[in-house]
Amino acid sequence: AAFPSLRHAACVRVRPREPRFVARAMSGGSALHNGTKFGPIHIPGSQIFVETSLSVGLVNLKPVVPGHVLVVSKRVCSRFNDLTSEETVDLWSLAKRVGHLLEQHVGASSLTFALQDGPQAGQTVPHVHVHILPRTEGDFTNNDDVYHEIDASAETDGEKRDGGGDTAGGEIE
Repeated sequence: AAFPSLRHAACVRVRPREPRFVARAMSGGSALHNGTKFGPIHIPGSQIFVETSLSVGLVNLKPVVPGHVLVVSKRVCSRFNDLTSEETVDLWSLAKRVGHLLEQHVGASSLTFALQDGPQAGQTVPHVHVHILPRTEGDFTNNDDVYHEIDASAETDGEKRDGGGDTAGGEIE
């Protein structure tokens, strides 16, 4: 019950005693209360399940697998190289912690971390973000099909138009 948005959107059962970093981040995190930007899209605080000083974890409203979430830099940067060293460390440290918890909660045996850097790499929202996908045996016949599914999930709501654009319901990839 502590993190209903994560449990609902990502099909994850969260046990309150384990994600200590989430509770600590919630104590004064402005993004958790006011929302944040994901490229041109406003993300309400209800879709943010963790926050650090430089990054946030977002539920994915179109998950490719149960538990598929995003970790996003707070500062809107369209390309990975635009992040500062501190932002880069923070983004990947948070992705590591979130991935570890998700793997346990969904009973996954592996994780896929994906960062698409630029439109030709498949990036649909012009904001640096890491996809974290808990993986289980047999979830895809060909493991690389997961990347096609990430692209397809973005296309379902027309996000591929002109570098992303705003989506009416706050939908994120």
